Amino acid sequence: MATGMSGTRIRKELSKHIPGHRLTQSDAFRLVTVQPDNPQELHTIVGFAAREGVPVVPAAHATRPPVMEDWHIRLNFGRMSAIVDFSLESGLVCAQAGTKLADLSDWLMEKGHSLMVRPDYGEDMELWEFLLAPDAGNFGPRFGSKWEQVFSLSAVLPSGRIFENSLAPARASGPDFSRIILAGRGAFGLPLEVYLKVRPLPRRRQLTALAILDLPEACARAWKVAEAAQPEFMEIVANQCRSGDKVPAQFALIELWGERTEVARRKELVRKHFGKSAKTTDVPYEELLGLEETCRFERGARSQYFTDRQGLAELIDSVGQGPVADAPQLRLRGFVHNQAYVTIERPAGSPPRPTTTQDLFTSTDGSWLLQETSRHLDPRGIFSWAPRVWDEVG
Repeated sequence: MATGMSGTRIRKELSKHIPGHRLTQSDAFRLVTVQPDNPQELHTIVGFAAREGVPVVPAAHATRPPVMEDWHIRLNFGRMSAIVDFSLESGLVCAQAGTKLADLSDWLMEKGHSLMVRPDYGEDMELWEFLLAPDAGNFGPRFGSKWEQVFSLSAVLPSGRIFENSLAPARASGPDFSRIILAGRGAFGLPLEVYLKVRPLPRRRQLTALAILDLPEACARAWKVAEAAQPEFMEIVANQCRSGDKVPAQFALIELWGERTEVARRKELVRKHFGKSAKTTDVPYEELLGLEETCRFERGARSQYFTDRQGLAELIDSVGQGPVADAPQLRLRGFVHNQAYVTIERPAGSPPRPTTTQDLFTSTDGSWLLQETSRHLDPRGIFSWAPRVWDEVG
């Protein structure tokens, strides 16, 4: 989408509504960076862009920005970084888009609470970036993916309109459009304020490592483990670059929270349902704490994607043959809602498999439906560059 508008004119028009010290023009990168202060300013900025056909891209911290030939607007959410609300009774925290994820986690920890999903990288990423990024991060069967932690949100749409969904249950307020926004990676809207579900920190946290003896069988049984024991976090790792001889080449890492007797009961369910495919292994506790960090994937040399139970079985069957044989690292997480999240190191020179969140929300025809939705919401492609922020993450 080309626009004949120059950077000077973009800045001049925006300066009628935004103080000049919050506008920065870069001729080298053909962009005007804007630091909005509130949703009304975003309504003005994006509404102007929609009328004039100027692309809008958020300023990400954990990725490289897309290379664009045309003049465009870059949104910096640094001034919208407040933690707006927190309720012990409801278990919800409301934070603005620019809130650093690390700051939010630290703030919640001081309150004795925690987010239920951990990012794989980029602790300095902002909340909007964490939610729209295709990387699922580390999550488990008990609470689900990071997108399931979103209770409610407000967002700026490609037209400039400010969308707010109700805090009432979805069954009482109609379809939940926030799910489409999250699935679109920015194409359908950018989150501004988000209500997230949080949980109290546990009195007891039990980490258990099991050596995988039969990888296909263990992966097949993992679904039953997830259903019966509902671990807070659960992953299976194969061929990892391990740091010590006591770490198995293939292992399952299970994290359970709760009281001693409840944790012991769930731990026994884990052993029972893995059966003979895995056995408890004696990993020193200091290594156990850092076991999830033993995977070191180069961000340009990995593929990440969601797959269902059948797709996972086919992937595991291919270990030892084809391209997977050359992959020294394989990481499987989630095992929730018939979805597992795969991270696999690609052989040099092989194309990445696209990372997508759409599998979580849509049917087989879901991608087509989302494209049609985008055409109606954003006919001039104002936000069409937003998903490309993550093109280098793979």
